[in-house]
Amino acid sequence: MDLPSRHSIMRTLTRLDRGWRFLAGEHRELQAQRGQRSPGEMPWRIHGHAFDDSGWQVVDLPHDFVAGQPVVASSAEAAGLALRAEDAMDDALFVSRGSKPYGVAWYRKRFRVDADLARERVFLRCGGIMADAQLWVNSLPMHHEPSGTSAFTIDITAALFDGEAEQTLAIRCDSGRAEGWWYEGGGLYREIEVITVPHQHLELDGIQIIAQPDDETAPGATVTVRAHVVEAGADSSVRVTLLDPDGQSVANDSAETAGSAALWSATLRLEASRRWSLANPARYTARVELLDGAGAVIDAVDERFGIRTAVFDATDGFRLNGIPTKLKGVCCHQDHAGVGIACPRDLIAFRLCRLQDLGANAYRSAHHPASRDLLELCDEMGIMVLEEHRLLAPGAYELDQFARMLRRERNHPSIIAWCIGNEPGFVQMDPRMLRIVEKYREVAAGLDPTRPLTCAWHTMDRRQENGDRQRRRHVHDVAELLPSLRSLPLIGLNYSPQLWDGIRAACPDLPFVCTEASSSLRTRGAWPTDPDACTVYGEDTHEEVRIWGPMQWRAANAPGVAGSVLWTGFDYRGEPTPYRRWPAVASQFGILDSCGFLKDNGRYFMSQWREEPQVHLTPHWNLPVELETPVEVYVYCNCERVALFLNGTRMGEAAVEPGHVVDFTGIPYRPGRLHAVGYRGGEVVAEDHVETAGEPAGLHCWVMNPEAVRGPGATLVIGVAVVDSEGRTVPTACLPVDLVLAGCRLLGTGNGCPTDHDPEQVPHRRTFNGLLQVILQIEDPQAMTLTATTPGLPASTWS
Repeated sequence: MDLPSRHSIMRTLTRLDRGWRFLAGEHRELQAQRGQRSPGEMPWRIHGHAFDDSGWQVVDLPHDFVAGQPVVASSAEAAGLALRAEDAMDDALFVSRGSKPYGVAWYRKRFRVDADLARERVFLRCGGIMADAQLWVNSLPMHHEPSGTSAFTIDITAALFDGEAEQTLAIRCDSGRAEGWWYEGGGLYREIEVITVPHQHLELDGIQIIAQPDDETAPGATVTVRAHVVEAGADSSVRVTLLDPDGQSVANDSAETAGSAALWSATLRLEASRRWSLANPARYTARVELLDGAGAVIDAVDERFGIRTAVFDATDGFRLNGIPTKLKGVCCHQDHAGVGIACPRDLIAFRLCRLQDLGANAYRSAHHPASRDLLELCDEMGIMVLEEHRLLAPGAYELDQFARMLRRERNHPSIIAWCIGNEPGFVQMDPRMLRIVEKYREVAAGLDPTRPLTCAWHTMDRRQENGDRQRRRHVHDVAELLPSLRSLPLIGLNYSPQLWDGIRAACPDLPFVCTEASSSLRTRGAWPTDPDACTVYGEDTHEEVRIWGPMQWRAANAPGVAGSVLWTGFDYRGEPTPYRRWPAVASQFGILDSCGFLKDNGRYFMSQWREEPQVHLTPHWNLPVELETPVEVYVYCNCERVALFLNGTRMGEAAVEPGHVVDFTGIPYRPGRLHAVGYRGGEVVAEDHVETAGEPAGLHCWVMNPEAVRGPGATLVIGVAVVDSEGRTVPTACLPVDLVLAGCRLLGTGNGCPTDHDPEQVPHRRTFNGLLQVILQIEDPQAMTLTATTPGLPASTWS
């Protein structure tokens, strides 16, 4: 019998995004089952095909069920509300993870597979499930994935019903098992896909593309394409076609396969290639096709890649396509205000755009493998990535996680280095460390020899001694660090700029990058510092973590240093810093707040990272002080000189030392206009001002991600500001706002306040220091409106 025409067209991919059934907590039918039969023989149970889940909540992906949990003051209180009460954790960890109840949740999805199971295989691919996930297909246990950040793929063919029968996927996850000490969320927060391929097929994640330019600047390049072929026939062959960034064919090759699990390879030549760069992130496509003996296509994959050189060098620091380039990087966790870790692709794009607006050009996925959406967007936008493995450990599972990350992500041109771990203080000073690192080097050598390995080493020694007693000390002797630093081809170190010169002198042949730096602390719009409100303004008193600091600025910009990666790009839930106590529930490390609104320290880095003249003033000029009170005014500037004016009166002028903040002290507070002017060569090249806003007179709504395509399913980020009669944002306004939506669905709200405990997924939220953010998913673009109201003021409607 002839196969349907679809089976001659290759694989199919179906995303399982919509219509999941969700239950928070354990189910009464899944209590202890001593003496009962195996789960596969009990289809009526919660993981079974016949189970009735019609009464469960319906949710779409991505979904973070912990984000919707209440904020509570203690682990004991959380135990009363928890998804699984016996999982109450110690209070220190509870506070560090964001003061929300964690625990078990269940997801179930019914779907159909159009496949001839005698001739095809069906895979389930999951981008990440938080955490400790167990999966069943049609009542049969299929997979257990402990990590919440690792992608995985499983063959579910044997568990499927034949024909067009309805299939059932059940997933249990347990977010109560912490992997980190920050907010981790819970649930199906990344993509889940069903992929159907013929028995003879190109192995999933089995294609590797190595693009080697002739040298760092020459236009020519050699492209090697490798493909693993599963159950290759004796007469089958593979054909590869290279398409340039415009979609035009520029090279092709084909050859027969050999063996039942063949590794096929071809080398193609491009005499003139377009480089992937920050300004022009050109991407090519390798179209890889598996052919039968008659030349018909059995399976095909389009794999995107870029042609570029990325060289870490002990002299230049880092070169991209032969051009010395400083890494102006940020570390980021996965969560965003309103949605937790369930960030749709458009929201990830918004976050990356905000970082690029500041001048950032590099991203460290801390401390987890990045999502596929994030890496594809970094490829597309021209952002370099330090891709990070969660935990440096020698176990078979941890090494498999690392190998999976490399196989899945090695073709992304944005990735410039693999980071094998973060601050592994328990083994860094231990003799076992070298053996552990060697295991990772062996894995990388077999899967991706084109990028260097690094680790975010630290100066903290946390080895255990005398049983459970922990030894904690900071290492100040470079000699003690050298075994770990020399164990990898790229030195990575968090903080400690006072050691950088000594490290580079001791390792003159190894390139160096600061994998984590700065950790400046600010609350958006806050003035002055108020410990009772858990808000902070101004320079941190600790030289190592203050806004850059003279030593750190000089060290990062020294020749031979590739650059620095800041902690962090955005504020994030959990690990409340600097106030590790109630009511604080979020970190304040970010150069942007948790919504992506710009903070003062972000304005500093903007002035250092962007080449065009920059001048930025802080604080705002609605200060809660008496008239004529002396105020300290900061100017962040990359000009030669800067002058300050208050209501037209010149208040002073100062030279700008590179990397330093200009500090004007004793400025008398007088409402009105504070104005800073930057000069180069005696000419005015940049200006900034802050003005005293009047009383709140209304609300103003605007789209913060205009680059998003406004189609059904797209995510829009809407800003809401409290404004005075002149349209100026009132920087101290904290007002309740009600939201009325049409033609769209509310995903979440945020305001950047580190002590806000209000629900984030309901249409009511207060502004914080004048601003509020609303995240929407479009349902009907023609009927889409958002109306924001607050008592006593005119409403604002956006459409």
